[in-house]
Amino acid sequence: MRNPLYCGKVYIKAYKDEREQYINGIHEPLVTKATFDKVQEIIDGRKRQKGKSHKKVNPNFPLRGFVMCPKCDKPLSASTSKGRNKPYSYYHCFSPCDVRIRKDDVHSWFNHFLKSISLDQNAYELLIELIKEEFVKKLIRKVELAPSIMRS
Repeated sequence: MRNPLYCGKVYIKAYKDEREQYINGIHEPLVTKATFDKVQEIIDGRKRQKGKSHKKVNPNFPLRGFVMCPKCDKPLSASTSKGRNKPYSYYHCFSPCDVRIRKDDVHSWFNHFLKSISLDQNAYELLIELIKEEFVKKLIRKVELAPSIMRS
């Protein structure tokens, strides 16, 4: 990523009274000079990379970030570990409390909680409207962010 050959430049060492320099090579560059310079700024830490968040949504762990740690009250993360015979999935905390709860237990508890909720017709209709509003807000945010993501 640091080699200027990628953008078509060739390094010439200093010779006698001439100083060292980069010149345009006769080869076709793999990337433009602007792209090469942008990558150098990001690698050097002078510029932050814009665009998509690196927070991935994993359908195997839909409650990640929503379930709170019972010890420190921070959001739990989730991961799967490769066991000897099969994979094991857990929701876990990153803070020193080291809480780790089996994925199946968390999902079972959450389903039990959802089943315990009962709404009358008015509350049900209000909930549906709130969900629709949040969905529209997220769609609008995605549409607003799309041009900036496309540019980077």
